Amino acid sequence: MPRGRSRERDEENQSRKQEDVPDSDQDISIEQRRKEKKEKDIKKKKRKGKKDKKSKRSRSRSKDKKKKNRSDSAGSYDRKLDREGFAENGFGKGHNMFSHVGMAPEDFEGYVCNIKLIKTDPLIADAMVLHPVVRVHIIDASTGHYVRKNPEVPATTFNEGAVIDYILPTMTKPYSFQKHQSTAASWNEDILIICEYLSLMRESTIIFFEILDFGTMGNNNENNDGWRRVAWAFVKLVAGHGQSNTEKELRLQLFQYPGGGHQLVSAAHQLLTQSAIRAGAHASQDSANTETIPYVYECWLSGKRDIYPSTMFVNISGKPCPIPIHVTTRPRNAAEIERGKLTYEQLMDEYLSRRTNFGEAILNIPGKPTWRRLQGQTCKIPKKLLFSVHSAQGSFACKYSSSGLYLAVSCFNCSEYHIKIYDAVKGEKVTSVDGHQNIVYDIAWASDIDIFASASADATVRVYQSHADHSFQPTAILYHPTYVYTVFFHPEFSMNHIIASGCADSVIRIWQLESLVPHNHTHLKNQTRPIVYCYGHTATVNTLIFDGEGKKMFSGDGAGDLRIWSCQGGIMNEQGQTIPFSVECIKVINLDHGIRSLSINPTGRKVLIFLTTNELHSLDTRIYRLMTKFSGIPNTFTRKSEQSSIQAKATLLARAIFSPCGTYVFASGSDGRVYVWKSETGALMHVYNVPGINRQVVDISFHPRDHYIAFSAWGNSNTVGGHQPVTVYTWDDEQDDTVDRRISVVAKNVMSGLADSLSKTSITHVDSDLNYGLIRTKARAPVDSKLRALRHAADEVIQKMANQPRAISQTRMHAYKGEG
Repeated sequence: MPRGRSRERDEENQSRKQEDVPDSDQDISIEQRRKEKKEKDIKKKKRKGKKDKKSKRSRSRSKDKKKKNRSDSAGSYDRKLDREGFAENGFGKGHNMFSHVGMAPEDFEGYVCNIKLIKTDPLIADAMVLHPVVRVHIIDASTGHYVRKNPEVPATTFNEGAVIDYILPTMTKPYSFQKHQSTAASWNEDILIICEYLSLMRESTIIFFEILDFGTMGNNNENNDGWRRVAWAFVKLVAGHGQSNTEKELRLQLFQYPGGGHQLVSAAHQLLTQSAIRAGAHASQDSANTETIPYVYECWLSGKRDIYPSTMFVNISGKPCPIPIHVTTRPRNAAEIERGKLTYEQLMDEYLSRRTNFGEAILNIPGKPTWRRLQGQTCKIPKKLLFSVHSAQGSFACKYSSSGLYLAVSCFNCSEYHIKIYDAVKGEKVTSVDGHQNIVYDIAWASDIDIFASASADATVRVYQSHADHSFQPTAILYHPTYVYTVFFHPEFSMNHIIASGCADSVIRIWQLESLVPHNHTHLKNQTRPIVYCYGHTATVNTLIFDGEGKKMFSGDGAGDLRIWSCQGGIMNEQGQTIPFSVECIKVINLDHGIRSLSINPTGRKVLIFLTTNELHSLDTRIYRLMTKFSGIPNTFTRKSEQSSIQAKATLLARAIFSPCGTYVFASGSDGRVYVWKSETGALMHVYNVPGINRQVVDISFHPRDHYIAFSAWGNSNTVGGHQPVTVYTWDDEQDDTVDRRISVVAKNVMSGLADSLSKTSITHVDSDLNYGLIRTKARAPVDSKLRALRHAADEVIQKMANQPRAISQTRMHAYKGEG
């Protein structure tokens, strides 16, 4: 085709396209097919898009469903629990609820439930919440009642009665915000439920956790039951899909308690529950159920859950059922059986029923003694002579028992070496214990049970245990290669049966006695070899003590070395195995002079060190520095040539003590007097001139529950019979008032005479009431010197007054200085 013609045709086709006019029938059919194809493609894409949207929607729904199932078991969504085809053990046929830990239900046969309360995230700061606790409820969600159990088997504590047929709620220890300086509570406490683990693994079982605090007046979340409610959480042991929520750490959302009338219903329910437990009245299943619906279940059932801005971490797991063990402290769970000792009430009832069967008077107390000092109260300085007991040629040791009922005194008479037990209140002899073949240097009582040990020059330590008839029988004999000067019980002796002894061969020995069964008074068998030897001392070990927790041991020798030991083990772990007791020396302090005795205050922060030079120091156990020096003891010694060997040893082993409250320090001087200081300031408070004792007091013992103090010394005295007695003083408020009035009169006389001479200086005013005298000054420097002169003059007058002869049966006051 010619080029010109083809060019004309192209131009013509282009113009037709622009006008959108078809050229022919053939062109029209092609255009229609194109349009139809486009429409089909568009429809196809729409159908595909719908399918994609539908699949996405179904996938999102399945995800939401899974989330609901998970949240339903962890505390964020609520729905019905019953499902068809759900097996009796709580999981569907063919499913394994423990597959997430690679175990099967049969692996947990014989296991019990353990609930570990770990911690929370920071709680809302509230001035009313200071020491929160967690209360745990195991509830049947279908009824709202506590899960049933075998009434013959205790589940939470050994003290459950036989009428309790459900799992009682249990509680953690308080967590102190003030002590830990944090609002994120961290309990890390295991709560053992002695109930078959698999029987609890059901969809209907819910565990509720309540964070509570001791109630205070005027807060919204407080009911009539005395608790302030902070938050609550819950967990279902088996989720909706059959998987368990145990054997792993869970983080639970906390919820706020609702307000309104539910609290009144709650208080009524809890009052009913408490009354039912006290009365033990579970006559029928229906009556029991109406009394055991906790308030937290009502909060969960209401469905109104306001989120509390914090979470809680828990771990619920199965553990092998522990072997029941006997303990002397309060049982922590149902596997611990309280058999360690008779209670005080049982001891007194036994005594009152048997007291007429003995020839000698024992504990001649009218009824049960009421101690004058409550726990935590400050001790009073006993100043009134109560009684004296005969100790033959003297005594190296006198100690009050931890119960406060007995006073043990070591006595020597010719070739007989007895330990006499006296009534601590009346001074009447209870019994006498024999066995030692030489002088008894030290006596120590266990801190939580009436068992004492005695260290003797016959190279033995003998352990004696009290029984219901107030007799003491030897239960163990610990043999040493030479003289034994000191013995001390571990603070948890009732649990680990550990005793430490110090010997003349410079070695400390740790002994572990076999199990005690005080309920039927079976004797301890001999333990012939120590479990630990502690080497390092270069001289005779004169004294040793444990701190209140038993984690540290302090020992002193005749060369002046104070050694601090770290103690570990001696307890039973979770698997029921005993961890071996180990001791390691962590600090050595040389004091240049021999150490007589050591004593530790109740807080464990100070150790009292009494040296052979009559120097008395206080050691801070946190930084191991000597902090306070107690002055006033005369440093006078008798030449060795003028002393017998026994008297020299008595002087060497003289002891100083803290009062049980830690407020005062008592120590003896070589002049036969006993001095009393304030432990914090070192101010001299009182001086005893003990009647009948003219040599250094060897041992001092303060009553653990009352205001009594006992002194014992060794050697001949100026009393009738020529023997050193054991003297006991008591506190008398009337005598304290008399002494205060005498001091007030003396101070008034001195101050009135001195006020005239000071009136022309910077003194502007002296109050007439000299008990609360206040001297106001304009120029401070000259007044201070005058006041020092006033104080010195008052001390001289008081000194003269104290040295005046008085009846021997009364206490002579040597000096009285305040803390100023």
